[in-house]
Amino acid sequence: MRTETVHYVDDDYDVTLVVVQATMREAVKRATLRSTEEGVLKNASASSLDSYYEWWVRVIDYPCFVAATKEVINHASDDDIPEDLRKKPFALPVSGEEFLDLPEALVALWERAVWSLNPHWIPSMELDEKGKASEPRGNSHSTKGSSRGSGGKKEPRRPKKKQTTRGT
Repeated sequence: MRTETVHYVDDDYDVTLVVVQATMREAVKRATLRSTEEGVLKNASASSLDSYYEWWVRVIDYPCFVAATKEVINHASDDDIPEDLRKKPFALPVSGEEFLDLPEALVALWERAVWSLNPHWIPSMELDEKGKASEPRGNSHSTKGSSRGSGGKKEPRRPKKKQTTRGT
């Protein structure tokens, strides 16, 4: 199984994340996290979400990142380090709400590793003819290449671009 490590350091964190190429075990974890988060947001009031993009991060991105992360290594958070030099410990799982409070720079590095190892998980938001966001592609419920949603005609499959990734 291919892996990539992400090391992030700032004033609050000094952490290494080990991201893996997904197996079905990670896919099930991702689906479970997504379902749980959808349930949490369904019960939340509409005013508690800042935007559609917050929903997207919590239901689409967050489950992918957490599911594909096999290990978290905290540096400089141990009790033997002087308190004024200690960093915040980072542990998984985090909730969707906690995920939103992580530094954007950490999430950007994490995102690159997850999508690099799991390009089939990369969502894309498409707008329908009325300008509304349609169902994300790249998920297990995609209709591309099937007769559903295409007026009974199969769409031709396009060859995939070759993905180059680095890993260990």
